[in-house]
Amino acid sequence: MIHLSRLMLLLMCLPIACSHLPDIPSTPPDAAPTGSCPASIFPQGDWQLLHAIEAAGPGGGKQTLLGLSQISSHTRSAHCVMMTLEGMVLFQASFDDGTLSVQRAVAPFDRPGMAEGIVDDLRMIFFIPDRPYIQTGRLPDGTRVYRYQLLDGGTQDIETQDQTHWVIHRYDRRHRLVRTVRPEPDQGRSEQGMPNQILLEAHGLVGYQLRMSLVEAQPLTYQPKLKKG
Repeated sequence: MIHLSRLMLLLMCLPIACSHLPDIPSTPPDAAPTGSCPASIFPQGDWQLLHAIEAAGPGGGKQTLLGLSQISSHTRSAHCVMMTLEGMVLFQASFDDGTLSVQRAVAPFDRPGMAEGIVDDLRMIFFIPDRPYIQTGRLPDGTRVYRYQLLDGGTQDIETQDQTHWVIHRYDRRHRLVRTVRPEPDQGRSEQGMPNQILLEAHGLVGYQLRMSLVEAQPLTYQPKLKKG
């Protein structure tokens, strides 16, 4: 008879052993793709974006917050503020030169790993991976797929048809799907060409869903950093 503890360990290991990345048609990494360029789905330049964010947790409860983001595709930096509809700041953080700085975090945003998770989600939504893709191919419906190897050992797939129809899948180092990001095509795009609504889904036992509705998009003036020395 299998001991209970050994059986539980076996059951825990099964999903890990069975996880694998979806297959895409193999194409040499240096081959020139003929589909929509993945960079075209991300904001180019420097922007201040205001979103109304409807957050739904695993228990079904929902809460609406405001998210103010300042992003730069030039420096790959971001500054984000999460606040209540009344304007109370719950979370504020910056990411620049690979360094995360948290200025304010009110419960539950002060939980370990919460700040890193928020900024990672922000970077996934607004920045193309900073490494070249390692594989590209086409799905049966003609959608172009780009696969990227991430620094943390994970993998990111970007599937594009055009600037309105695309999806991002993020996998951890064990090839388990952890995030999905896609626009809501029926909500259209803003005058600046950005999706009016984006849906982010965090998968897993404590998964959540963020529905981000664009309220305002303002271009910012880019100021290159001065080199030291």
